[in-house]
Amino acid sequence: PDPHGNLSPGDYLSDAARDAAMAANVRWVIDREGAGGRVLVFAHNGHVMNGRPRGGIWSVYTRPPAAMGEHLRAAL
Repeated sequence: PDPHGNLSPGDYLSDAARDAAMAANVRWVIDREGAGGRVLVFAHNGHVMNGRPRGGIWSVYTRPPAAMGEHLRAAL
């Protein structure tokens, strides 16, 4: 974002990288917990959702980034 907090069309790249990293962290924990383990994941709805942000402030993006939930749904 710019100094005023406004999003730019290319900012989806950093959002996509962040959510992919968040999903990778969750998968890392799951791998270490094993089949009998449990994991509590908490984050903003915009990250946990199984979809892509659209409309509103997100409409400035060149393309919508995949949220952490979408990454996890595909992997699990």
